[in-house]
Amino acid sequence: MPALNIYLRPVAGDCNLACGYCGYEETGALGPVPGGVMSLETLEAVVRRAMEEAEGQCGFVFQGREPMLAGLDFYTALLGLERKYNQKHLRVNHVLMTNGTLTTPKWGQFLTKNRFRVVVSLDGHKGLHNRYRVDRQRGRGTFAKAATTVQVLQNQGGDVQISAVVTPGTLADVKKAYGLLRGYGAEVLFAPCAAGHSSPGGERLDLTPEEYGGFLTELFDLWYRDKLRSRAANIQYFTQLLMMLQGGPPQTCALYGQCIANYAVAADGSVYPCQYYCQPGWLLGNAGQDSFRDLADRQQALGFIQGSIGQDQACGRCQYMAFCRGGCRKDRLQNPDGTLGLSRYCQSYRIFFDHALPRLAYLAGVQNPLEAGAAEAGGPA
Repeated sequence: MPALNIYLRPVAGDCNLACGYCGYEETGALGPVPGGVMSLETLEAVVRRAMEEAEGQCGFVFQGREPMLAGLDFYTALLGLERKYNQKHLRVNHVLMTNGTLTTPKWGQFLTKNRFRVVVSLDGHKGLHNRYRVDRQRGRGTFAKAATTVQVLQNQGGDVQISAVVTPGTLADVKKAYGLLRGYGAEVLFAPCAAGHSSPGGERLDLTPEEYGGFLTELFDLWYRDKLRSRAANIQYFTQLLMMLQGGPPQTCALYGQCIANYAVAADGSVYPCQYYCQPGWLLGNAGQDSFRDLADRQQALGFIQGSIGQDQACGRCQYMAFCRGGCRKDRLQNPDGTLGLSRYCQSYRIFFDHALPRLAYLAGVQNPLEAGAAEAGGPA
């Protein structure tokens, strides 16, 4: 098998926050696990099979609800199991996606010493973050704790990334959110709130295509101005577009143009083809019983990856296809015949590239970005 990338949800359904836009309660697939935490037996089965079957490297991404609730002993056991079963000397990468409110000095030392990349949810400035990311018990904002986690880990030399959810509230002051996040010096991933989400009070939290396009253009203007002064924030999306213009490969499946072979493992061991598709219809098997080779065969039989390859006819005619690639599968609308159509953010990307592509090309040192993009992508789809 090739390298393996595995998303693990070690905590079944528990979280210490009650975020206004949380989608895990709706998507489910966390598994009825006694105590709510993945057993060490299930963890051992995942690690053993991954170490035996992967080639070259293996990545473990811990996410879903709040994975730190599994406890430090759980992650200490993980490293012990890797030492036990990594007989092929694979390169092993770890990513922990957290709300950043449970980090203690002991946690920080562990994560930094063992080179975990820590992705902390931090939605821009204090007022914006505290509007939606609140403590479950008291309903209090969590900005101070999350921001402190970022700073403490950075001071210890840790690898930190910031994940910021974009809502209509973000649009009110993009400059303030950008300026604060830039100050941390960490790579920032901005992600639009999932379609259809609203707050418990009925407030709309997702973005229209026009709103998201407007956000990207305003964010780009701030970033570009700072880029010319060598002080720009490290915004993942813009950085990856620059790399692609210079002939580099896409670094995320959303920019790759199709799904890749990932696996999402729920706390009860249930395995799904993607972290965004943890629903019964996409169940591949169980990590305690099935090899990743068998899971890959079932993934192919379900047509998960193959179904993401075909692009809408309008994509093939679009001058920006080489940079958009149709977007992430989860954002693509379904055609009447069941095939995947345009991304719900298609218009957003058109707005953005109309506005930003000439300046991106300037930064990349590319004379004709549309020709360069088509060549890098192997020509129009």
